[in-house]
Amino acid sequence: MDKTEEELQNILLRAFHQMLKFPPTMSPDMIRIFRHQRAIPQYGVSSGLRFQTIQKTEHHYPGLTLAGNIRNGIGMADRIRQGVEIASRL
Repeated sequence: MDKTEEELQNILLRAFHQMLKFPPTMSPDMIRIFRHQRAIPQYGVSSGLRFQTIQKTEHHYPGLTLAGNIRNGIGMADRIRQGVEIASRL
């Protein structure tokens, strides 16, 4: 929680390059950092609309996959399951 945005981004980029084995010259198009000091973020009441919007957007742009904790659960196990499902589709 005490690290700067830049420090967190550097840690994240190093981990991605090590885990995913993509070249250090490549970077994500966007990194957004949310800080939650004493909680695991939960979906809010408006999440249903977001899920529908994601589905419509992916349908409108074939090949686009929106992933992460914006859908399909918030935990690490959810991310692993989501990654396996996406890899299977690809």
